[in-house]
Amino acid sequence: MNEIEELELEKLQAEVHKLTAEARKLIAESSKMKRETMFYPFVAVGGAVTVIVTAAAFLHKF
Repeated sequence: MNEIEELELEKLQAEVHKLTAEARKLIAESSKMKRETMFYPFVAVGGAVTVIVTAAAFLHKF
């Protein structure tokens, strides 16, 4: 193998490593989004409960 072929091979290997790292990053982001999506209904219900309690306390005051 000559020097040019070795350089091209190194360049391709670097590209493979870069793409592998990007794929791992995307998988991690996807997992994070799935977890956040799972907890979203709890956050929404918590916000609704807060609004209801605040409105009830406000109405009870008057």
